[in-house]
Amino acid sequence: MAYLPVFFLFFNNIVSLQEVLLLESVYYISVVFIEVPSGYFSDKIGRKKTLIISSILFILSYLVFGLSYSFMTLASGQVLLAAAISFRSGTDTSFFYESIVDAGKEEEYGQREASVQSWIQIASAIAVLIGGFLGSINLYLPYYLSAAIVSPALIVCFYFTEPGLKQKESEPFFKQLLICFQYLKNPQLLWLFIFSVLMYAMTHIPYEFYQPYLKLLEARGDLGIMDAAIASGLLYAGTRFIAAYAAKMSVTWTERFGIYKVLFVAIIIQAFIIGMLGTVLSMYIVLVVLFRNFSMMMTSAPINAVIAPVVHANQRATYFSIQSLAYRLSFAATLIFLALPFGDGHVTDWPALAWMLRTSLFAAVICMILLFIKVPKA
Repeated sequence: MAYLPVFFLFFNNIVSLQEVLLLESVYYISVVFIEVPSGYFSDKIGRKKTLIISSILFILSYLVFGLSYSFMTLASGQVLLAAAISFRSGTDTSFFYESIVDAGKEEEYGQREASVQSWIQIASAIAVLIGGFLGSINLYLPYYLSAAIVSPALIVCFYFTEPGLKQKESEPFFKQLLICFQYLKNPQLLWLFIFSVLMYAMTHIPYEFYQPYLKLLEARGDLGIMDAAIASGLLYAGTRFIAAYAAKMSVTWTERFGIYKVLFVAIIIQAFIIGMLGTVLSMYIVLVVLFRNFSMMMTSAPINAVIAPVVHANQRATYFSIQSLAYRLSFAATLIFLALPFGDGHVTDWPALAWMLRTSLFAAVICMILLFIKVPKA
């Protein structure tokens, strides 16, 4: 995903601010129709085929973005991207966990998941660093690079071995959904589900708005010889490298301090980042974005380590897909709400950006208080 440091700049160069937020909503709403069926497809048909389809959809989406010059073509790319990520989400975690179990190393899953998450952050850091520099030359180039990078992943998928863990055929679709929702009768799974939805929205607020923040700094001359694309690539790469450490240490911290203390610290960090960004426009303040992924990676492996052993293999990808759908629906609603007060201007000004960040923080703090009033037993 080498395009990540410039996607907002890329969209806003073609369409208005309001349409940028609507394009993001197109992505999240598309997930409504794709996310859960793709998880069921994975449970029914298999992990390997699902990951092959995901890789193909990633390549197609990047090529469509690379040919986009209008809202409609960008929206088409967003739908394909939503499909690609939907087919991957849940399936990658299930595939890895089931492969670990097949290898007889189930007790090592938490640490191995943390290690994988760490390497993902390092690889992403390198990709976005290059993408930021390419974006300063031409905002289309990071999408072509993303297509080139993901192409070998398609080849790798054909060499995967399908895990042999499943013991029976998956249930019919709607019965499968009902079974997955019944897992939420478990107080810990329900609490982690709600926490994950809130954490997803909070980590994506700075992700969504730090690029226009940098653009305002560039317009004011605060970035020096850099433009917003290069600064974004450097910042995003730093974010990923720092997050790699958090991912690697996340299970160790959880074992030492307990999962709920780790989750509380992570969400407080995220609230602090949103609050600082919404307070003042400054090159020094934008550096807090470096820790956006740090808090998210503190939580990812520990939460997966709790969920994966509890949910049966025949429902695992469907359950993770339902969870991912809840993430994206909540954030889509957030984006639509934040877009409502603004017109069709292409330029994002500081009062508009500050309002969106402060409003997001206020809503997040209320949800945090309600969530942490009572936590279930680990």
